[in-house]
Order: sequence, then C-alpha cells, then structure tokens
Amino acid sequence: MRYTEGVYKRKRNGKIVYDGVLAYYDEHGKRKFAHRERKTLYAAREALRKLRNELEERGPKALENNVVTFAQLADYCEQEVYLEAEYNSAGEKLRGVRNASAYKSHLKHFRDFFGAKKLRDISIADVKRYRSHRLRSTRQGPNGTRVNIAPGTVARELQTLRAMLYEAKRNQWIKQNPFEFARKNEVIKASDRKKRNLFLTFSDEIKLLRACETEDRRHLRALIIVAVDTGAR
Repeated sequence: MRYTEGVYKRKRNGKIVYDGVLAYYDEHGKRKFAHRERKTLYAAREALRKLRNELEERGPKALENNVVTFAQLADYCEQEVYLEAEYNSAGEKLRGVRNASAYKSHLKHFRDFFGAKKLRDISIADVKRYRSHRLRSTRQGPNGTRVNIAPGTVARELQTLRAMLYEAKRNQWIKQNPFEFARKNEVIKASDRKKRNLFLTFSDEIKLLRACETEDRRHLRALIIVAVDTGAR
C-alpha cells in the first residue's frame, strides 16, 4: 500500500500547531490527503500513527467515511435502514422494514444514552450499562401510573443495537462489534425473550366473524369457527 506521511509546523490564528499529513491512494488510484492537526508535535505524530494503522488494517475506505460517533450511526440507520418498507408490484420488499416506528423509538433511547460517543469507544460494558439503565426506566401506565420497562422490550432494543453495530462493522467504521465480546446470556438473555401467548377474546371473535360477512371472505367464516372452537386440534 502506497502512502507518505509527515508532520508540519503551521501557524493558525497566531498560534503554532502541528499538522500531521498522510498522503495515500484510494481504491481508484486517486491521490488523497488526510490531516490530523494537534497542539504538540508528539500528539500530531501519535494521531498520524493511528491514522496510518487504520489505513493499513482497513484500507482507504476507512479514512473516507464520516461516521465516527454513535449519533452519526443513528442518523445513517434512520435515513438508510429503518425506513418504512417499500414493495414492488410482485410484493417483494425493496427496502426498509415493517413497523419502522418501533425502530425509531429504539433510536431515540440510543441517542439519549450514547449521544456523541465515538463508535470505537463503545465497549461491552457500555452495552451492559444501557441494559441496566433501561430496566430501571419507567413508562406511562394505566390510570396515570408508572410501570417498569419490560425485559422483553429491552431485549428487542438490544437486538436493534447489535444489528446497528454490525452494520457499522460491515461498512468498516469499526473493527469489532462489542456484542462479540459478550458471554452467552450476558446481555440478551433467553429468559427475556418470552413468547407471547395471543388469543382471541369473545369480542375479538365477533369482530373477526363480522369481517367475514363480505362476499370474498364468506368462505372463511366456517373455518374460523372451527379453528376457534377446537384450537385447530
């Protein structure tokens, strides 16, 4: 990999600074420059060393992205990943996700907790602290009461967080996903992901049967009655 580097003494607004410059070639052979300006010569050399390591380990693309903080990752996911699902005429999903509002709610909680923290500084300890923080949080309950956030809700949020960090790794914005260092059941616990037991109430059953009174759904009425009364056994 071709590159050259150097630290140059410059004057900015009447003050002396040290500009670490790394000249490299991108994937198309075009020459580019990356700068790391610091107050001391040692700091500039250290910043330049880290920049060189990123170039050698992850390639030119690692120096060209602007996603370095969690807030920037959240913005990227909101604009590119967690959009309302779009389908073509054949019913195939083109982009986005179903129930995008749920993911946007997750992003709000992530932004409040991680803020502008750098992606490379997020550790498994930070993820565990987020889990504890959310389990201690409350939401509006019935009759103006406050109820704790359910473990299942927090588990779904952590699954979204894990997917976001894998997206960052896939785009070479981080080297490793902190979730990779978690022990089994340490962060996303199997006991938190309890299956929901959904059943029809009597009023729900009446609504469903009334919805089958139309010409194109009339054939479903008998099937639904048998399924409800027998449990499909």
